[in-house]
Amino acid sequence: MWVEDTDERITREALEQTTARLFPAGTVLLAMYGSIGTCSIASVPLSTNQAILGCECGERVEPTYLWFWFQSIRSHLTGLGRGGTQANVNAEIVRNLMVPLPPLAEQRRIAARLTEQFATVERARKAAEARLAATRHLESAELERSFLGITPLAADRVRDNPPSGWQWRKLTDVARLESGHTPSRYHPEWWGGSVPWIALPDIRALDGKVAYDTIEHTNEAGIANSSARICRQARWCCREPHRWGL
Repeated sequence: MWVEDTDERITREALEQTTARLFPAGTVLLAMYGSIGTCSIASVPLSTNQAILGCECGERVEPTYLWFWFQSIRSHLTGLGRGGTQANVNAEIVRNLMVPLPPLAEQRRIAARLTEQFATVERARKAAEARLAATRHLESAELERSFLGITPLAADRVRDNPPSGWQWRKLTDVARLESGHTPSRYHPEWWGGSVPWIALPDIRALDGKVAYDTIEHTNEAGIANSSARICRQARWCCREPHRWGL
């Protein structure tokens, strides 16, 4: 919520010779470009670039209340964004927003309650992350135990001796490796069929899982008019299959 320091700083001379402004502590800072609606509160006097709008709170407004209100309408602000490669809202759009403003004491009560609730949520999030990290550690430990603690990858021919009854084999001795091929995008009639087409977005989402479907589909014409191949079921995929194997 609070900005206490920044990566970059400007000089007093820059403030005096440019249109840059020095906002007082307590100013609510709202991003208008890119990550629209991202906001913080200045805990020290600071200046901003043109992508950030400073909302200086008067005596009738509690900054933390305004910060929470901006959080509550962030999706609405994002929907107001305009532009090509980088959506943005302008200062006029923000100026025309209507803020629900209870008495100052009620604003502070609401902000205090939300601060406490957000802290509870943050503690729960950190606890969930810790449990997830522990689960991943268990997965790694189980994989290591299953492969009897040997190192399955080596950059040269020096590698761990295999356990009794095991042997090192080249991956190409036990599996056929093929790289993918893409049917031409200039032929839309080759796309949208019944053949699942697995690409990087799929492999990222399906890492370690069974692929039942994909985002895109090609068809028999796309396969016939390209070097693409149909992979059999229960075939493992990875981004660089020739580098992996035991």
